[in-house]
Amino acid sequence: MFWKGKKKKASGAPPDETLRSARVGDVVVISGFSQTFEDAYFIIEKHNRYESATGNWHELIGVDGDRHVGIEWSEGRDGLFISVTEQDSPMGLSSIGIANDELIRLDEEHSIDNFVTYEGESYFYSNSHEIYYFNDNQGEGEGFYGWDFVNENRDKMISVVKWEGSPFEVYASEVLSPDLVSVYKK
Repeated sequence: MFWKGKKKKASGAPPDETLRSARVGDVVVISGFSQTFEDAYFIIEKHNRYESATGNWHELIGVDGDRHVGIEWSEGRDGLFISVTEQDSPMGLSSIGIANDELIRLDEEHSIDNFVTYEGESYFYSNSHEIYYFNDNQGEGEGFYGWDFVNENRDKMISVVKWEGSPFEVYASEVLSPDLVSVYKK
């Protein structure tokens, strides 16, 4: 005997394979990102936007229990660019072996031969510029200055941030292939 009636919906929504459509409440899955499990699952709590002379990008703040991450993405010549920062709090300039005046010198030179060292690895100067931050992707935007450094394999980055009236902040992040990231709508 056949059951007549409505078909059951398949459990779980199919993933939206891009961060472009991610919103607060959605779940971002990063394959192989968890040390204890194969995949890491982050619920998006916030969506911020950034603008600079070099381009625009977005930051999704995700949470998995006590673990918070910043997932930044932008559109580039080569498609979607994604990086993830797992730090709970910023580091100081001493973590990359540099002082304020030396960072200013790097900014003035704009040389890709210049580098900083973090955890025994060299990170080469990429760019420095004024950046505008749009909290929750809204408002007028608040300005700060940033310096970007990338390792030789281009799979890790160091960012230095300077807000007016605040100390320098240093963040380390990993560059991810878009193939490793999926978004499940809430």
